[in-house]
Amino acid sequence: EMCIRDRFVTYLDPDNEQVNDAYLGLLEACDENNVDFAIGNMLRFRTDVATVNNSKVLRATEAKCGPLTGYNREFVKKMNFQPMSIQALVARTDWLKGLGLEQPVGAVGQDSYFFQQMIFYARSIWITMKPIHAYYAAVTNSTVNSVSPGFYRKYIALEEARSEWLKSVDLYDDYGATRFTIFLKGWYLDKLKRVAPEDRKECLSIIRQIASFYGERVMNDPEVNALLEGAETGDM
Repeated sequence: EMCIRDRFVTYLDPDNEQVNDAYLGLLEACDENNVDFAIGNMLRFRTDVATVNNSKVLRATEAKCGPLTGYNREFVKKMNFQPMSIQALVARTDWLKGLGLEQPVGAVGQDSYFFQQMIFYARSIWITMKPIHAYYAAVTNSTVNSVSPGFYRKYIALEEARSEWLKSVDLYDDYGATRFTIFLKGWYLDKLKRVAPEDRKECLSIIRQIASFYGERVMNDPEVNALLEGAETGDM
């Protein structure tokens, strides 16, 4: 948990591990460069080791959009709403508190939503190519690897909150037209492979409820409908 007396904060989950002294480097970068947060890359361990290259995406988007302003609508659109590991960053506590952000209680996956908010409101960031932490994605008792109707229900509060925030910053339609379909296919529907046959119908019903938060445009989208219908018939 974040201690509000500390000048800087980071987040580390039970299935994460710091790489070398990477947090010290981010801490010093935040302090010396007076940025809102400093961020690096992530190593993901599954059957092999892969680098999740946050720095490449952020630098490419900076090249297209220029400096951050604290209301980075075009920046978030140009990076295609790419979520990034908040465990790979160190942030200035007073800046975060000043944003007044609230996360949905009891949900899972808040970190992806939280990062989207952080990059939207950032006025300046510092980026490194160095890996900051390792994520052990194959941990069997990890929240994201234990798939049941209860798993999907925890995403209802998350997506309801995210959709309302996106409306407030005029990014709702853009998200529904781009990133949501990617997340639907690569996360919600992909996780159905780990659902017991008797739970599949209930899980699909919850996924449809989640999709409904993004409005008629998403619910009437041919690709979204094809994905959902394919999941229902097992043709995916």
